[in-house]
Amino acid sequence: MEKVTSKLPFARQVETYERLLDSETSDTDSVCIETSKEVPRPRTPIWRRILVCITALYIIASATALVAIWKNHVPEPYSPANHLISYHRQPLYFGEDEKFTGAPQDVDAAWDHLLEPINIAATEEELRQAHADFTNDMVQLVDGDYVAVLSVHHELHCLDALRRNIFADYYYPNATAEVKTMNVNHMTHCVDTIRRSLMCKADVSIYTAYWIGDHTAPISKELRSNSDTVCVNWDAIDGWARERLLEQNKYLVRPGPYEKIQGEHSHSHDHEHNHEHAGRSA
Repeated sequence: MEKVTSKLPFARQVETYERLLDSETSDTDSVCIETSKEVPRPRTPIWRRILVCITALYIIASATALVAIWKNHVPEPYSPANHLISYHRQPLYFGEDEKFTGAPQDVDAAWDHLLEPINIAATEEELRQAHADFTNDMVQLVDGDYVAVLSVHHELHCLDALRRNIFADYYYPNATAEVKTMNVNHMTHCVDTIRRSLMCKADVSIYTAYWIGDHTAPISKELRSNSDTVCVNWDAIDGWARERLLEQNKYLVRPGPYEKIQGEHSHSHDHEHNHEHAGRSA
């Protein structure tokens, strides 16, 4: 048996064994050749290897991102106004709006218009999806719907109540001690309502402090900003609420369980009275 070594291109070295003809063997014996050969394998193109690596990295990154999104996802709570929500960028600070800042007689009309749709109509199905407690003290309209308030309008009402108390002598010139005490309790509620909302929806855009006077001056510094912030599309929310608004003193509700005289007749609802108490009880 003779060992024959051969080298093939692009393949591992193989050994071939051949059994040679033995002169002493029978003529009927033929030459037996045992051979083992390997077919050369073509090399994978470099571009294909790169493509496979990129694909693998993309799959790993996508899977990691999806897991992170899933872990951090907080389901949006229900509101019949959810479909209206959209956002846009605008400057963080561009000065006071003169419509809402100034003496009462100069700004009351703007505040009244802003809060006009504070009380809106909501259906039973909408309130059930919002997890409302259906009890006999719910304020119900004569047509079967219910009185509801968007959270943003509750907060704006609280802000307006604080504004009014800055000018308490103008708005409440004849307030009794009892009314003043109620006002203090209401303002305490409003301050905490606004605090909670601001912290919940924290705006992390940034201001920079600047000197505007000597450090001993009553006001020596001010905040300025050229940053942008992200705002909700207010016009869409305002328009939707106005389509459902319950016009002051013109809508009727069924009597509640605390009426001194119970009956089947509905009564006219005082918007301003409910306006105050909606803020206190919500």
